[in-house]
Amino acid sequence: MTDEQALASLAVASNAYLDEYVTDDKAKLMPAFSVHHGHAYSVIPAIRKVKKTVGRGKDKTEVDEQEAQMVAITDDHRWLPYDNDVLSNDGLFAHEAPYIPQPPFRWHQKDAIRYVREQQTGRNTKDVFEELVDIWHSYAEFGAPVYYKILALYVLQTYMYTVWPATGYVHFNGTAGSGKSRCLQVIEAIGYNGRAAMNISPSAMFRTINGNPGVLCIDEAEAFKSEKDAEVYKLLLGGYDEHGQAIINDKVGDTYRPTAYLTYCPKAVASISLLDSTLGSRTLIVPMVPAFKQPEELPPDGDWRYLRNDLHIWALQNAVQVQRFSRAWDSHSRFDRAKKLINRAWQIARPYIVLAASFDERLADELIDWFNDYYIDMQQMMQQADKNALVLKCLPQVIREKPPIQDEFFNIGQIHDVVLEHLEDDQHDYYKSKHTNDLLTALRIGEIREIQGKRCFRLNEALLRKAFAQRMIKPFDEDKDWFDGKTSYYSAPDSVQTAMAEFNGW
Repeated sequence: MTDEQALASLAVASNAYLDEYVTDDKAKLMPAFSVHHGHAYSVIPAIRKVKKTVGRGKDKTEVDEQEAQMVAITDDHRWLPYDNDVLSNDGLFAHEAPYIPQPPFRWHQKDAIRYVREQQTGRNTKDVFEELVDIWHSYAEFGAPVYYKILALYVLQTYMYTVWPATGYVHFNGTAGSGKSRCLQVIEAIGYNGRAAMNISPSAMFRTINGNPGVLCIDEAEAFKSEKDAEVYKLLLGGYDEHGQAIINDKVGDTYRPTAYLTYCPKAVASISLLDSTLGSRTLIVPMVPAFKQPEELPPDGDWRYLRNDLHIWALQNAVQVQRFSRAWDSHSRFDRAKKLINRAWQIARPYIVLAASFDERLADELIDWFNDYYIDMQQMMQQADKNALVLKCLPQVIREKPPIQDEFFNIGQIHDVVLEHLEDDQHDYYKSKHTNDLLTALRIGEIREIQGKRCFRLNEALLRKAFAQRMIKPFDEDKDWFDGKTSYYSAPDSVQTAMAEFNGW
């Protein structure tokens, strides 16, 4: 046998294994809402009647029992068991680890069955949108009318979020008593598979989103300083994009195995402090102020059943059209009408604009103008936040290296010089010592006084540590002792010291 014949024989033998491998092009039907092959699918938990045999021998008998399973409901009113043999007829296969929550289910089973049996088509987008606007007027108060519309559209997008490759978070940001938690409660009640994150462990949170995703409501996300909050932070970093996932070490027997968990789902966050710039770029900030009116009390969860039913049906009946509409916007409409919204700004704004344009072109134009202004304001805000962080990160270096003028007061000019060391050269001409003075005044972490004709600053150590914790930042020279044996740079009142005890150390 020649060398060529031997190689050919070896290739034939190797290729014999190919028949053992799957080559069909099926798509995974995730246990959520999705669109595949021109049809919309909503995968929900349901209770099924089953007969089981109990006992042995002469005592063996059949009994009626109930078991929970996942089912897929389609836009053309089919009820499909979430099973590979059934789904393969639609060119789909099931997720390997769906999570079945405990009843009552978010889409009531009786309503879902009625949708299929009665071939219901549901309400149009304009009607549902207007009802959601009225709900937000009843249970929350915002500083500008546009936010009622934006949050109504946000609720709509949660029901078909997989139509888009990315969906931005909503961040309710404001002082205590401004209604942030109430807004999360509204979203939890009427959003797609809404659930609060406060009482869910990190591992359960990842498994829940991976196996039965929905809108996740995260309250008091101040500093992500605990171990749990660090996991939530990881979840938020990648979870706005359809490819987002987290690698978690799962225990398998006596060892650990890295497992990828999908993290893509809508999320709503509430906090007093701003999120850092990385998370901020993934969110739409809704500024909250103390309300002038007393919002209505939220009804019990069961009272929202019929609205959630309308929203589930609306999503099934409209998702395919919205997906086509969104692709048209991606390919040409955005370049004519929303040309200033690029990259992540377009990712965040797209669902709102596309949904608005699907029933009201004037509302779409209103939102485009609003988002243009919003991202100009956001850019300025983030630049200001970056300057705030820069000044904070420089202060320990100033304390350690520069001599105070008097009674632990430092010349603001000295602080400014250290800040300039960390700025790009082209920013030195327009970033003056007055800007450093103004930032120190606004940060409220110490006392400013004029000494010997110079503006001077004395630091409150406890408030500085609090500022670091709230902004999730650390000094440039974090590996060095801040005060290097010097005094503790005047103490805060006892009440502040007590409140800040948790921030001592890193």
